[in-house]
Amino acid sequence: MQLKKIKLLFITIIFFLLLNSCTKELISENKSVQIYLQNKTLILNALKVILYRNIVYSGIDQGKTVLNVFDFDHTLADTLTIVPVKGKDGNIRKIDSKCLGLKEGEIPDYSVFTREEVYDTVPVNPSLFRLQDAVKQKDVLNFVITARSDVTTYNALYEYLAVHKAAPNGIYAMNSEIMNRLLWEQIKLPSDLKKLPEGLKKPLLIAGLIDLINQKGSQVKLVRYHEDTDDYLKEGLKFLPIQFSKIRFEWYDYIRRKTLIDFEYFEDFFAFSENGISYRSNGSVFLPEEISKYDSKDCPVQ
Repeated sequence: MQLKKIKLLFITIIFFLLLNSCTKELISENKSVQIYLQNKTLILNALKVILYRNIVYSGIDQGKTVLNVFDFDHTLADTLTIVPVKGKDGNIRKIDSKCLGLKEGEIPDYSVFTREEVYDTVPVNPSLFRLQDAVKQKDVLNFVITARSDVTTYNALYEYLAVHKAAPNGIYAMNSEIMNRLLWEQIKLPSDLKKLPEGLKKPLLIAGLIDLINQKGSQVKLVRYHEDTDDYLKEGLKFLPIQFSKIRFEWYDYIRRKTLIDFEYFEDFFAFSENGISYRSNGSVFLPEEISKYDSKDCPVQ
C-alpha cells in the first residue's frame, strides 16, 4: 500500500512538472500574451480615458479583490433584435443577433441597437441574479463589456441595469468610436499577424482592467467572466490564465436553447483556472487544444 502511494505521488509530481513546463512554453509563444504586453500601456490609457469620461463610472476603491465581467446581449439581456446584413451583391438579409454567422464581404447594420431597443429587452435571470448579488459585496468590482457601438450605449445600459438593481461600476462599449480611436486603430501586432485573433478584444480589455485595478492599490485574486459567445471565452481561456497565473478565473457560459414555447437561457459554469492551468468544472485538465475546440452548440440556436 505504501509503495502504491509513493508511485502515485511520483506520477503526480511528474504530471505537474510537465504541465509547468508546458505553461512556460505557452507564455513565450502565446500570441495573445505578446499582443497584450506590446500594447499594455495603450490599453490601460484607453481604459482610463473612457472611464473618466463615462458618467456611469463609480470609481475603483482600494481593497477590491474580485472582478466580475459581464457581457450584455444574450448574457444579461435576452436581445431579440434582428440585424440587417448587406451582402456583396447589395442584397440585404436579416439574422438573429445571437448568432450572426456573417459571410465574407457582408456588412452588418448595428444601428438597430438603440436606447429604445435596450429598454424593450427582457433580462436573463441567471446572470442578472449574479450581478444583483455582486453589487452588494464590498470587495467586488463589476464591469460590463459589450460589443455594442451606439453612442447611447453607456447611459442606456447603465439605466437599464440600475432599474433592475444591478448597476455596475463601469461599462465599456468595445466597438464604440472612442474605443476604436484610442485603441483598436492604434494597436500593434506581432510581425506574423495581420489582424487580431477573432474573439481577443474582450480578453485584452479584461487584462487591462485587472492591471488597472491593481495599479489602484488592490490585488485581484478572482475574476469571473460571464459571456455567451464562444470565441471570447476560448480566447480568454487561452490567454488570461497564462498572463495572470496567480489569479483564479471562473468561466460562465450562457447558453440559449429553444423550448416548445420560447427560448430559455442556461448558465454553465464550465471551467476554472488556477496557477496558469485551466480545468473543466469536473476538475479534469482543460488542455489548450481542447479549449480551441470548445463549442456550446447554441449557434445556430437549436
